[in-house]
Amino acid sequence: MFDPLTGHRVSFGPVPDRLRAPELLDVKLTDRCSLGCTFCYQDSRPDRAHAQLDNVAFVAHQAGQAGVFEVALGGGEVSEYPHFLETLRLFRQAGVVPNFTTRRPAWVAERWASLRDLAGGFAVSVATAHEVEEVGRLFPLHARRDG
Repeated sequence: MFDPLTGHRVSFGPVPDRLRAPELLDVKLTDRCSLGCTFCYQDSRPDRAHAQLDNVAFVAHQAGQAGVFEVALGGGEVSEYPHFLETLRLFRQAGVVPNFTTRRPAWVAERWASLRDLAGGFAVSVATAHEVEEVGRLFPLHARRDG
């Protein structure tokens, strides 16, 4: 069973030999990032390019047609992608649950009213215990449960 609103999956019975579509699709929206993290495995930088929105729309449509369950949107830094909310809507409209990763939890918190009904979930990349505490302050446990 799959809940397209939340992205939660539960499997019963034997696992098929072959899926008709991937469960998860990774999509890099941008190679731009102004944070300069020393641990960046993407080598993203402030002067790098964004994906063209029409290409993202094509991928969203094709993923929906193929029956992909969810998409992991990343980068670079997704908060720097100028069409980010529109991208979430495109995947939702295609029947694919969009999730994303960011290094900017405050950016997510500021936009939570717009994001919470579009994204199935999000992840925050952290480098220190202090950053973990910041995420906990921005998204207290009761807020996570209540939506």
